[in-house]
This record gives sequence, C-alpha cells and structure tokens, in this order.
Amino acid sequence: MCCPGSESAKTVTNVMKRNGFDLFIVDSLASTVLNMSALIFSLALAAIPWLAMITINPPDPIEDSYYAYTGALCGVALVLGMVVLGSFSGIVLNAATTLFICYVADRDAATHGAAYGGGGGGELVLAAHVQKIHENFEVTHKPKLEEVEAQLAGGGIGPRQ
Repeated sequence: MCCPGSESAKTVTNVMKRNGFDLFIVDSLASTVLNMSALIFSLALAAIPWLAMITINPPDPIEDSYYAYTGALCGVALVLGMVVLGSFSGIVLNAATTLFICYVADRDAATHGAAYGGGGGGELVLAAHVQKIHENFEVTHKPKLEEVEAQLAGGGIGPRQ
C-alpha cells in the first residue's frame, strides 16, 4: 500500500466516476452562489464608507484628495470583505463537498458494494485506518446500556411533567 489514505482516494474516485454530473452541479452551483454572495456583500460593505463620508457627512469644501482617501478606504473594505467572506465560503464549500461524497458513497455502497471492497451485499467496508479509529473509539467510549435502561425504566428520561 502506498499511503494510508489511498483506499479512501480510490473510493472518492469511484464515486466521482459514477456521480460526476451530480458532483459538478453541487460544486459549481454552490460555489457560484456563495462567491457571488460574498462579492455582493463585500460591495455593500465597501459602500458604507462612501455613504458615510461623501453622502451623509461631507466636508464643506470637498477636495480631490478627500475623494481619493474615501475611495482607498472603500477599496480596503472591499478587499477585506472578499477575504473574510471568501474564506468563509471556502469552508462551507469544503464541508458541502465532503457531505456529498459521504452521502453518495453510502448510497453507492448498496448498489456497487464490490467497488467498496464488499461483496455487493450493501455493506460498506471501511479502509484499514478508518477501522482502527472506529475500534479505538469503541474501546474508549463504551455505551452505558445498563444506565440508559435503568433511566428508561425508572422514568428518568422522557417528557418533563
């Protein structure tokens, strides 16, 4: 095996081969909407200094340098807004793409189980490094079934009276 994530990369590649158009729609539509929203909000943020300094409270004799300083302040607000909102939209896009890949991989495991290491029975066989993580989690976070059953039987869990 080349590296620990190679099985996961093969799974994602297979998912992309079978669901390429859906993945393209999710990625391109979401990125277009978020990036255009970031641009529109950044332009609105950049308009605030202009409105405050030129329209609402201008100095009595307006000089050319005043327009230049106001324009520079608007430019800084535009760039700052694009950086902040662009970073936020990038995080949201990465999360949306990850959730889509997980959803499609789970859906495809039922129909293309052999591509995921299973026999086509609909069960997703996880990569070795993922199985180790799950085993460690189950060891460190044992369910407390007896406590839950006692609370259910004693009325400790349920709607408040």
